[in-house]
Amino acid sequence: MTDRQFKLLQAIIREFIESAEAVGSLNLVNKYKLNVSPATIRNEMAELMKQGYIEKPHTSAGRVPTTRGYKLFVESIMDELEELDVADAAVIREKLFASRFDQDEVLYNALNTLYEFTGNVSMALIDNKIYHAGLARIPTLPEFKQVQELCNLIQVLEDRMLLKRLLEFDDSPDNVRVLFGRDTNIDVFKQMSIIYSPITMYSKDGYIGVIGPQRMNYKKVIPAVEFVADNINEMVSGW
Repeated sequence: MTDRQFKLLQAIIREFIESAEAVGSLNLVNKYKLNVSPATIRNEMAELMKQGYIEKPHTSAGRVPTTRGYKLFVESIMDELEELDVADAAVIREKLFASRFDQDEVLYNALNTLYEFTGNVSMALIDNKIYHAGLARIPTLPEFKQVQELCNLIQVLEDRMLLKRLLEFDDSPDNVRVLFGRDTNIDVFKQMSIIYSPITMYSKDGYIGVIGPQRMNYKKVIPAVEFVADNINEMVSGW
């Protein structure tokens, strides 16, 4: 992949994350000041399609990222993730610290914070108990306006064994893990992704994170999940 193609892929993904609509060449030239003609962009988009980083939806003339494209994008931003705003970090720490002796209260505070900060459903699995927050907003997301996709998300969140399988799919030592549905071969999860982190509460191992469409704001969600998980581990793991 050339440098220009990589920058174009980044622009396509950022635009799709923001708009949830297939991205056209003219839109990219005008908004991202790429200093090339729409014709050149179309040619480069054709190359990105051949390489499997973007695809063309049946109902649109634009292009959308593939799982392969998202993976490359996430890898490229891992070294440039920004820490949470100092004020946001202070509020989160205060909420978690105030409820540190009550597992349910800690987790619901953490999940509501993640939901409010990221706009996606947050979830946790601790000692085979499932927690989640933010389901009420899900029908407003384009990806879940179809009843079947909404049912798929709810099925993942309500099925303890299925969720456990997903969260244990990646056993890497990373603090934050990004799991793309198409990698799991689990049909109901194929249009989604999870950004999550292992945690330990009162000697019980588990996970906390955010689940939703692949069109997540990874640059915002990853640091938020990492911060919340780190603070839970620091504050309550020894109790």
